Amino acid sequence: MGIFGLSRDEKIIWRTIRPQDKVIFRAEDNIHEVYFTKVLKRDDSYLYIATPTKGISSLELSDGTPVNVEVYSYGGGKIKFNSKVVSQEWLKEKNIKLSKPRKIEKIQLRWYYRLEIALIVEFSLFDVTDVYPQDIKLQSPVFSGVTKNISEGGLLLIADRKLEEKTFVNVKIELSEKAKVMARAEVLRANPLPTGEKYAVGLTFVKMKDEDRDALRRFIFHKGRDYYERGREAFAE
Repeated sequence: MGIFGLSRDEKIIWRTIRPQDKVIFRAEDNIHEVYFTKVLKRDDSYLYIATPTKGISSLELSDGTPVNVEVYSYGGGKIKFNSKVVSQEWLKEKNIKLSKPRKIEKIQLRWYYRLEIALIVEFSLFDVTDVYPQDIKLQSPVFSGVTKNISEGGLLLIADRKLEEKTFVNVKIELSEKAKVMARAEVLRANPLPTGEKYAVGLTFVKMKDEDRDALRRFIFHKGRDYYERGREAFAE
């Protein structure tokens, strides 16, 4: 932190925050209550985040409320700082206006958050010598499997086909009946399961359209939030 506010490096970190970045924050007067939301806008003086909802009610915070903020940036880093609520207002949607902090800490996350979930996956082998390598699409023969877990960076696939390490596949991941994303992935490992009939295949994404990555990112964030809320409710019971 500089004498008059953020240091030069901290200002650079502040400018990396962008709309749609995911936010976790806590009000200091109720530090055990965790809220999940997203960035709407950031300028040189303020950060605007979407107002979280609880059921049909929007969260109400008094002006001046101290908050602890964590912003998860697109590149996988976590930005932490303390701030205060300036106001709550409308900016296309109801938002909380936060003051620019006087100190920022950035933590480079080594791993993406992995969501334990079973999703249907279709995949086909990808030939790196293909003359049209930019296309991400399935080609015959198409195989299928199911995820054990998934993150923005890759997934663990349970399949009945062994894949060779350092080969590539195109995958179609079914997030829901209407939402599917495509990616190209490299095979990191393929270990046989105890039954001997299926394999646990570790895949890392090497190519994905921005809109598909954003859709996957939102899916993981919202599912993770749902699981957190369910776990907290079960603990309370």
